[in-house]
Amino acid sequence: MRFVRQSRIIKVTNLDGKVQTDKETRKHGNMLPASIRAIVCGPSNCGKTNVLISL
Repeated sequence: MRFVRQSRIIKVTNLDGKVQTDKETRKHGNMLPASIRAIVCGPSNCGKTNVLISL
């Protein structure tokens, strides 16, 4: 792959320092730690997607 510098650029400002809080943000809700991995399996129409959405 070859990268070619373009004449137009988009300036991106990192705002993490301004919006970070001391509180830990939970990615998966209160029941699961941020480092969890899982396999959700089941037959069609058993509610797998609803379980993932409700986390």
